[in-house]
Amino acid sequence: MKKQHLILTLIVLVVVRFFIALTTPVFDTSEARYAAISANMARTNNFLVPCFTYDDVYQSFDGKPPLLFQTAGIACKVFGCREIAVRLPGLLATFLMMTFLWYTVKTLSDSRRALLAVGIGSTSVAAYALSGFCMTDALLIPCIAGAYFSYALLLKTEQQKWSLGIFISMALGMLVKGPVAVALFVGPLLIDVWVNRRKHLLNPFHWLVGLVLFLTIAAPWFILMERQTPGFLKYFFVNENLLRFLVKNYGDKYGSGREFFRGMALVWALVVTLPWTPALLFVDRTKRDIFFWGILGITGFWCLTSRIPLTYVMPIIPLFAAWIALHAKEEKLSYLEKAVPWTALLSIVVLSSSLIVGMTTTKRMRGPSTPYRHNRYSYEFYHGTPDFAKQNPGKKAETK
Repeated sequence: MKKQHLILTLIVLVVVRFFIALTTPVFDTSEARYAAISANMARTNNFLVPCFTYDDVYQSFDGKPPLLFQTAGIACKVFGCREIAVRLPGLLATFLMMTFLWYTVKTLSDSRRALLAVGIGSTSVAAYALSGFCMTDALLIPCIAGAYFSYALLLKTEQQKWSLGIFISMALGMLVKGPVAVALFVGPLLIDVWVNRRKHLLNPFHWLVGLVLFLTIAAPWFILMERQTPGFLKYFFVNENLLRFLVKNYGDKYGSGREFFRGMALVWALVVTLPWTPALLFVDRTKRDIFFWGILGITGFWCLTSRIPLTYVMPIIPLFAAWIALHAKEEKLSYLEKAVPWTALLSIVVLSSSLIVGMTTTKRMRGPSTPYRHNRYSYEFYHGTPDFAKQNPGKKAETK
């Protein structure tokens, strides 16, 4: 397939995704909650403490760090509290990730395989859908991918700047979703170091410098947040990032997590790589680089818990794209390239159809000009904090 056709396909994907993000109302409960928090930051000019109205009480949101809310809140200050503003950070982060993916694979191999990697990563249905939503995972995936790409480039070029890229990516991931960002990279990294005998990479000096850089970026917000809302650190690190994955009743302040079964991550791994999962048949599976260990390690990590929504496994998508593109057999490359326009069309159709069905069938969808009585977060995003909660922070409204 001609290079120009692949590039044109990718341009169409970007334009369509941007249009969908621009025109689709915020009606999904999860996205609406994060959008409301982001809009509240912009409206109150408080970019330190994420706040929203829960159970009729305007309160701090202690479940996630602030980077998504801060970036989306800044976009709301610039463009107003509208759909495209809160979705812009995810779109830009995905674009940067795909650019880094292209650069990494090109450095490791050639431009043909680099473009194929971007084609695979961009047309995986799950990744294409998530890229334009106001969700923490839309920022977490690029952060984790950035660490893996930096490590791969460090091995190839031996330039220490890429070791700093690892720690910067991990620090940003920490500010998006917490210590899980570190866990999803460090485990596979240690496996790669051990299996491929790369002990020289564990230079104490480089790790010390990197750790200082990591703490300089990530630690200040957590310290300030604890000062503003005492008890935050205990709840966030113990309840949200430890007990959440060990016990069913872990003390969730905001409802209950999605419960499946241990090992569900294996199913999700096959789902999130669709429609490219069959491409595994075209790859030299003896090639076990950092991307291979990343796919295996992230999936294995999430197999340890039953509380595993699909988005948790999605960091494997850019790693899967890189691994397939780098190690696909030469005679199979043309088949994979020819599949990109068809997978792009499939991603557009699946996303558009899902949104249309969602908007026409769910009771939560009433349009941005209506009160959204069935989705309090959408109401708060579009109309601002309810008067009682705004005037009486920390107090619950009386039930009539």
